[in-house]
Amino acid sequence: MGEKNPNYVSSAILSRKIADFNDSAKLLVPFLKKKTNCAEISTECSFAKTMEDVNKCFEPCCIHIRPGANSNNLRKEITEKLTTNHGFINLDINALIRDENERKTAIG
Repeated sequence: MGEKNPNYVSSAILSRKIADFNDSAKLLVPFLKKKTNCAEISTECSFAKTMEDVNKCFEPCCIHIRPGANSNNLRKEITEKLTTNHGFINLDINALIRDENERKTAIG
């Protein structure tokens, strides 16, 4: 995005906004920890370590990962790791729709 783009923000302004966000978060996080079941998880480590930390905070749940453009293999890899290594259940929307359509066809 160049300077002529209407959404352009200079790096100096963007840096200031990021710093402001981080300063605000420093005040907000203690409040959230006190009043909610908020957990802080660092994402500055490997994906596997981040997911290990996330899974310590949550029970396995259903997931659906929407593929982006040309990312079907990545979606499959993420889904397989979450289901195999972490006990998640893949909610395959396309399979559910296909099964429902077949059920409706069978009923007539």
